[in-house]
Amino acid sequence: MTQTSLPVRPTHFPTLPALLVSAAGLTMDAFLSRLLSESFYVALNGLARWPGAAFLTVTGGLVALGTWTLAAKACARRWNLPWNQATTASAIPCIPLFLLALYLLPGDVNLLQGWTLLAGALALAALLAVQTMLMPPLPSPEARFGRGEGEH
Repeated sequence: MTQTSLPVRPTHFPTLPALLVSAAGLTMDAFLSRLLSESFYVALNGLARWPGAAFLTVTGGLVALGTWTLAAKACARRWNLPWNQATTASAIPCIPLFLLALYLLPGDVNLLQGWTLLAGALALAALLAVQTMLMPPLPSPEARFGRGEGEH
């Protein structure tokens, strides 16, 4: 009885890009809960308390992970990339969202600074996302130059 080998896809979860994306989502939603509670205090005063802010923050982190998974699948399908390269490429647009921590750290209220940081971070993230989806990634060094350094 002969056994045929089946092609096996790697099933490991990309930990580092997932941590980057979830941390960016948590940062963005902690920022949003503070900015919205300061801007619309009467209407959204539930965000000024811990349960509302924590719920929005955790929900945003989970939504960021789900959106990133869909973006990684689209990137892998569009450029015919392996899963680990697609997850890394699709996590890059989340980096500008860490700029929103500049508003979380000081204790003073500055709504102009908050809304400007939000617009700038979202614009940078959108530009990076468009660049990731429109430009093909660089091939690996092995594909460009061959296996060894001395081979021509």
